[in-house]
Amino acid sequence: TAPEEDTAPLFADRGCHDDGEGSGLGPEGQIGELRWRTVSIPGGLFDELYAIVIYPADSEVMAWNDGAPVVVVSPPNFTVDLTLEDSPKPYFDARYGVIEVQPVYPGWTVGGVTTSGALDDGGLDSGSALSETIRFAAGLVSLDRGTTLGHVVERPICNSRVGLLGVGTGGVTI
Repeated sequence: TAPEEDTAPLFADRGCHDDGEGSGLGPEGQIGELRWRTVSIPGGLFDELYAIVIYPADSEVMAWNDGAPVVVVSPPNFTVDLTLEDSPKPYFDARYGVIEVQPVYPGWTVGGVTTSGALDDGGLDSGSALSETIRFAAGLVSLDRGTTLGHVVERPICNSRVGLLGVGTGGVTI
């Protein structure tokens, strides 16, 4: 029989942990009690792939002792929502302490950044953008210089399991 493949390096960075301090990333802002920041996810099919990270502005808002839960939200994506160009739309209230990660679909501009490609109405490119966003949220992909989701939100996170929420037509992409 063939020897078992060692997967430890792939999963060694995942779990409930404090990822430490990171560097400043893309445009950022605040909506009420929530902060948001854009991140550029390297690799994949896109020249430029962006995601939006939304999290409570108060780092003390923690409903879980082990770290903040991470949920990737697949927002509606059959038509471009021009109201999102300057800032994203959060789906969780700050009091829940959830770290929300949303892909910026091909051809969309959200929070001042645009993912390369054309709007494909929730098609294969949108699915690829969502897949890469999930990989980043789960700790399988880091940004430039090794920056992780924990660095972006500057607090302990729990990403050994990542939730996935499909909103409206965004559920079709899932």
